Amino acid sequence: MKQVDMFVDAEDRALFARVKSQGLQIVAERLPSKPLLSVSDVATAIDRKVDTVYRWIDSGLFEYINLGSGEKNKKRYSIVRASFLEFMASRVNSI
Repeated sequence: MKQVDMFVDAEDRALFARVKSQGLQIVAERLPSKPLLSVSDVATAIDRKVDTVYRWIDSGLFEYINLGSGEKNKKRYSIVRASFLEFMASRVNSI
């Protein structure tokens, strides 16, 4: 059974009420129900390479937390779920 964070669930419902997009709902359902996401969580949910997500981070398209360097000096980030979904909603609305 999928664990649901009540605050994340409420944020999702508010976003879906404002942005009517089945695609956005599918992406949200594929994300873990937690406020902070890994780069690989996001990449998996949208069927893209992690390099794409890193480019979006470098462009400042959504909020994230820089966790410093990990192994092999690869930067580590936590992505703010609500901000990422707002970014995705803006892409849906711009089409």
